[in-house]
Amino acid sequence: LPSVPLGLDQAIASGEISGIDMDIDLPEITISQRIDVVAYGQMVYPDTTDFYIDTTVTLVDTTVFPPEPYDTTISIKIADYTPFAFPDTVSHVLEANHYDSLIVAAFNGAMALLSSALDTTIDLGLSSIPLPDDPPIIASVDTLIIASHATNSVYRTLFKNNGIPTDLVGVYSRMVAGSTEPLSDTLANHNQIPSISQGVTYADTTDLSGKGLTSFLKMATNMSLNSALTDYVTIPPGSLYVDFNITFKMAGIDSIDVTTNNYSMSDGIEMPPMELPEMDMSESGISKMEIYRNVLKNEGAAYNENKLIIRDLASSFPFDMNFLLNFQNFSPTPDGDSVKIDTVLKNGIEINKTFDLRGYTLQSTDGDNNNDGWPDSAFTSFDLVLDITIPEQKASIPLDGSPLGEFTMNMKLEQLSFSSIAANLYMEMPAEPTEQEFPAGFTGAIPTEAVFEIIFKNQIRLPIKMIMEFKGYNSLGELTYVPVIIDTIGFPLTDSNLDTAMTIIGLSKLGTTITIYESVDDSLPSYSVINAPCDTCSTIIDLLASNPVQMIITPEVKVDGRGSIEANKAIAGGFRVTIPFVLQLEPMTFMGGIATEIETFEHD
Repeated sequence: LPSVPLGLDQAIASGEISGIDMDIDLPEITISQRIDVVAYGQMVYPDTTDFYIDTTVTLVDTTVFPPEPYDTTISIKIADYTPFAFPDTVSHVLEANHYDSLIVAAFNGAMALLSSALDTTIDLGLSSIPLPDDPPIIASVDTLIIASHATNSVYRTLFKNNGIPTDLVGVYSRMVAGSTEPLSDTLANHNQIPSISQGVTYADTTDLSGKGLTSFLKMATNMSLNSALTDYVTIPPGSLYVDFNITFKMAGIDSIDVTTNNYSMSDGIEMPPMELPEMDMSESGISKMEIYRNVLKNEGAAYNENKLIIRDLASSFPFDMNFLLNFQNFSPTPDGDSVKIDTVLKNGIEINKTFDLRGYTLQSTDGDNNNDGWPDSAFTSFDLVLDITIPEQKASIPLDGSPLGEFTMNMKLEQLSFSSIAANLYMEMPAEPTEQEFPAGFTGAIPTEAVFEIIFKNQIRLPIKMIMEFKGYNSLGELTYVPVIIDTIGFPLTDSNLDTAMTIIGLSKLGTTITIYESVDDSLPSYSVINAPCDTCSTIIDLLASNPVQMIITPEVKVDGRGSIEANKAIAGGFRVTIPFVLQLEPMTFMGGIATEIETFEHD
């Protein structure tokens, strides 16, 4: 059987898909603030010491005479408290109520305003980032991934209690992100020392490298001054204030986390035509052939035949891809694999696979709805399913404008060779006319019991039909024509090279007898039928009764229908004539060996 060159060696690729290039204004916050706890230069803070003033008065010394006036300084108590102002070089004592009302309340009120100002939500503008639409792979940008840097991608805070006699309490500074309120993705949370005593510093730093910013960013800072815990509060010399620092900065955006669309890339990938070339079987007499089922050659197949090679199947996209390649026309042997790759392509993983198709069946994928053992339609082209789908998923992609990646595959199928072809075909089989000379006989002597048998031995599983033309010429050149139509010739039950069926077509006075043996070794036929001649038809006995001197047998053998063509199979035929010495005699005239034709002459 001829091989079919496909010559398929095709690189299949999606091409590089453009990435996302965007310029985002990154927020940067730096606060270095001294927060004064008291008002400076204002004599409004009451020390618990009584308030006295010194004044000079003139008194009269009565111990002398005459009494003499003299000047002296005396202290006069003006109030129960002595006012002072900050800063001062000496310590002071305040009653608890004065401390709470003049210092604690004022500081906490100011901190409430500052905290409210810092407690702001920043819209990073992710929803306005332009997304690639050819192809529309990206559904949304979800997260910006902060670039890694030891000192430039940080959130840093510092709180220091300078001279304040009561603790700073409820101290925290945090940064949160999120897509909707309330924001819940905590990037930094500095609350390890919630209470800061006089002279104590609380500093904390969070490395933001690799952390994600979503649609919104929010900072929150808080601290308050604790009320007096005793009846009197000692104020140290100097100033009362809080050092407060916040630093938030990013070295850049390294990548973005996105959500992909559920998108099929198959339509955008150009596939080579996958049709089975027409097989030229004209040398075998086949003028029409519709293939339904072929068995690929196993033994004797060349190295480059009956192999499907998939190489360099890979995806460099930063997300998973569902990949399905299914050659549905190939049916595997019982221990073989389907010609199918159903997998998930991941970046960095390359797949190479060779399908050994020897012994596989290549056939139409239509079902056998009428249960005749054949597909309902002929095979004309490969039913190839190629489905490359990006499922909806989360993925991280670079933000430098570089391509997202591409899909690549190389598919190679050089040549197919077959051990059998099951097809609906029309085929005329070569058959030469056979000429048989007969000795001159007796006109009127009819061999009524003669039997002419044609014997076929067949290894081909094809619907063979035959018309035999028997032409007998007598000594006068007169023709007796006997057509024999044979609509059935036995074919082997299996495709074994040793399986040979035998058909005997017997021509006799009864008409045409067709006897089929499933094997040449069988003693009993599996099928036998006698077809009587029609009322106007000649039989082989009529032909022999014409006293032929020459008989020409012209067979016309053809295949018309479904069957299997297999290599190294043959059909052979022969005949035998049996004429028992049983004659029916009619009036006869003895003639010479050669008839003499008498020409017409004039006569009265």
